[in-house]
Amino acid sequence: MTEVLEWKNIEFLREIEKRSGTNVSACLQCHKCSTGCPIAPDTDMYSSQIMRMINLGLEKEILQSKAIWLCASCESCTTRCPMSIKIADVMDSLRILAIEQKVTLAD
Repeated sequence: MTEVLEWKNIEFLREIEKRSGTNVSACLQCHKCSTGCPIAPDTDMYSSQIMRMINLGLEKEILQSKAIWLCASCESCTTRCPMSIKIADVMDSLRILAIEQKVTLAD
């Protein structure tokens, strides 16, 4: 099945890029961010998955995830990223957006 990106999906990507000040769409899916993450074993999704999901516009799924709240903002992911994506800043932006939208965690 072919997934068609809808305008709302692109709007979510652009909103996160604007808030975080980084180019999320540059993610290569190399997974270096996830392999260096100290809390990765305890999350419901890895940082590399979140970067991909942002590009796919899966706003609800991301904002309901535990991963954005477990992120320690240690910047290991940001340091390891070959594309210089500020992943810790993206996580901060996602938390702020979840608070603004009064999103509750998924079960």
